[in-house]
Amino acid sequence: MRMATIKDIVKHTGLSLGTVSKYLNGGNVREENRVKIETAIRELHYRYNDLGRSLKTRRTGLIGILIPSLTEAFSAEIITRAETVLSREKYAAIVSDAMFSPGTEKACLDLFVAKRVDGVIAVPVTDDGGAYGKLSEAGIPLVLVDKDLGGIADAFLLDNRAAGYMAARKLCGAGFSRIGLLRGRLGQQSADERTEGFLAGLADCGTAADPRLIACGDYTVPGEADRTVDALLKHNPEAVFASNYYFTSTLIAALNRSSRRPAYIGFDNLGFTDLVRPVPALVTQPMSEYGRLAAEKLLARIRGIRASERRVWL
Repeated sequence: MRMATIKDIVKHTGLSLGTVSKYLNGGNVREENRVKIETAIRELHYRYNDLGRSLKTRRTGLIGILIPSLTEAFSAEIITRAETVLSREKYAAIVSDAMFSPGTEKACLDLFVAKRVDGVIAVPVTDDGGAYGKLSEAGIPLVLVDKDLGGIADAFLLDNRAAGYMAARKLCGAGFSRIGLLRGRLGQQSADERTEGFLAGLADCGTAADPRLIACGDYTVPGEADRTVDALLKHNPEAVFASNYYFTSTLIAALNRSSRRPAYIGFDNLGFTDLVRPVPALVTQPMSEYGRLAAEKLLARIRGIRASERRVWL
């Protein structure tokens, strides 16, 4: 059976060769024309010549997506939403798991450069943007999620201070005074910002922060989340703000094994929280928006739309 060619698609759709060629090479066309071309591709079983397109356009059609851990619901949602946007534009994703390791993160970035990806979406592990300089040197556009790394690229961020502030005010407003905090390691951007907001919220309520009720741990170290939660619960807080995904799930598990019943506010939509009784209060991030917006911004950069790098808080 003869393989379909671009001329067959032109004949099938009635569109011009220029319009069909533009679309097949990653350009934008009218929506009705896109539908016609995609329908013809399916019906004619047309197959892209990725190598030929790469040589002609100097693009590979590949996008690197770097995430800190594949076990996170946060990461999985970003990947899914980003790939939905990218696939519509005929881009394929190379997903790399940094496994919370700066060394692995660097290796992932090296891989993206070696594969000549057209752009990168990254949820960084480190708070230092130095490792990402190689992307700029290679002319590879970058969009960040969750961390801004000093403004080196476009970034979509949560207002972490507002999240911590809101949680503290909510618990104070419920009448609690001995309020604990489960937070990530010192120096971690999101953990530091959420803690700042939390302490500001307590202060505005006239509630003194008890240092014994602020438990800090590196949840990426095996067993550390359990040890951090246990250390806090020994001081019998009346209420707790678990300021990330890992501490929230660990706290829920610990309370299921314990007679202690402090009130708490968790972080992120964990998927299983509808099964917990009572249903916990949560600070939720717009995870689906992160992936979609990051992919759309990256595609705009790839198309050459120039603007200063900017941060967007969601």
